This record gives sequence, structure tokens and C-alpha cells, in this order.
Amino acid sequence: MRSYETMFIVSPDIIGDAYQAIIEKFKGILTNLGTETIDLDDWGMRTLAYPIQKKNRGSYVLLRHNADPSAISEFERLLRIDENVLKFQTVQVDPKRLAGQLKQSQAVIDADTEEETDEEE
Repeated sequence: MRSYETMFIVSPDIIGDAYQAIIEKFKGILTNLGTETIDLDDWGMRTLAYPIQKKNRGSYVLLRHNADPSAISEFERLLRIDENVLKFQTVQVDPKRLAGQLKQSQAVIDADTEEETDEEE
């Protein structure tokens, strides 16, 4: 299995429970395809660099996962079909780089947690 990152942009018209349902749908699809989901980052609503389908904003989601190339082909096909997904891109990453990024993300989370604890005291 290879390590991948998939970034997709969800239409700004989808909010709340429907937005969470789309994220869960694609996580479930990856699981059904026999992949291992490592991490999910929900970047939230952002302004797009250029309009896509006459929309200037979109919600970004980053999925890090291990999968076979055939599973990636099927996953991308399903992303392409979903009308709520404006754009997507999947890239293969070096597993060592991915592990380093996860450690760095955890360090940032830990630092934020310490700051919140200090502020409460």
C-alpha cells in the first residue's frame, strides 16, 4: 500500500450536518475500498483563488490515507461524480514525510492545548 493525500473542496452551499455527512461518506468509501485512513483535516470555508462553477468560496478537506492504486482510481471516480465536490486532487506522498507532518501537527495541537490551560489558570 502507498501513502496518499487527497484534498477536495466542497460546495459552500453545503453546511452543517449535510457537510459532515459528505465527509463521513467519503471516509466510508475509503474504508469500503480497503484503505487505511490516517488523518482527516477539515480546513473549513475558504476563499478560492479563482471561481469554480461560479462559486468564490469552498470548504477544504484533506484526507491522508494508505491505499492501493486501484482504490485511488475508484475513489477519484466517485469524487468526480458527486456534484457537491467542486475540485479534488490526490497525490502520492513519502510515508516518512507523512509521519513527520503528523508529528508536527500533533506538536502544534499540544502547544495550543498548553496555552489554553495557562490562560484558564
